[in-house]
Amino acid sequence: MRDIDSIIERVKQQLPDADFYQLTMINPNLDDGIWCFYLPDVEPEVHLESNNGICPFIIETDEHCEEDAIKIDTVDETVKFIVEYLKSKRNDSKSVI
Repeated sequence: MRDIDSIIERVKQQLPDADFYQLTMINPNLDDGIWCFYLPDVEPEVHLESNNGICPFIIETDEHCEEDAIKIDTVDETVKFIVEYLKSKRNDSKSVI
């Protein structure tokens, strides 16, 4: 099992309404190793990048993109980041309503 498979399973355990998709590139020379995690009705997503689905992952969000992207080395740290980020954004969107 690849790290990304464990991450998906553990995120879904902690946030059952979370979902994800993998970007598929039309050009076979480009990397397909980008997974996006999100919550329904919550705007920001978390993007994980790894060309083989194995740690480390480069993580990008609205706040952490390109040169500010975060490198995370373990499955545990990656799951924690995704869950905490999505929960905080869900809480932010509820406070606006």
